[in-house]
Amino acid sequence: MTNQPSTQGPVVGRVPNINDNLPLVSTDLSIITSDGTGRYPTHMTRPDHQHVLDYLTQIFNLSDLGQGVYNISFTGALPQGYAAFSYRSSSGHALIEIWGHPSGRPFATLQNFSIHALSIMTSNLVSCRCPLCNLYRPASARSPCTDSADTPDMAPKDSPNTA
Repeated sequence: MTNQPSTQGPVVGRVPNINDNLPLVSTDLSIITSDGTGRYPTHMTRPDHQHVLDYLTQIFNLSDLGQGVYNISFTGALPQGYAAFSYRSSSGHALIEIWGHPSGRPFATLQNFSIHALSIMTSNLVSCRCPLCNLYRPASARSPCTDSADTPDMAPKDSPNTA
């Protein structure tokens, strides 16, 4: 196994929202060493995993996460121990959460999970700036720039919705 994205042959189809002047890197997150716990809720359904990977690809390609060096195309599955779940909000909107973080809490947005995924891809979880890592690491090591608006302000504990 490798912790680096692999460059592969051409990807079939159009990768959403890419800069055509940058090389395309295909990455299967499921083969990269991960901190995922495999603890998931039992009351939600699993969305189409390719839809989740396509959306995650768009987030990377539209943000500075790829650092303007390459376009990414996520293939395969989410990192080991992580899974996407969907549910309907009280207003009827379809929502997706990513579960499997060591804190026992879900990522409420794919944007926040993308920050953690980059730390997994670069083997740099100690310095991860995602809201969940920022909330659950000691206060002296927290990043002052990370927005933790989608995470609860409470002590770490296992979620009652995990299996």
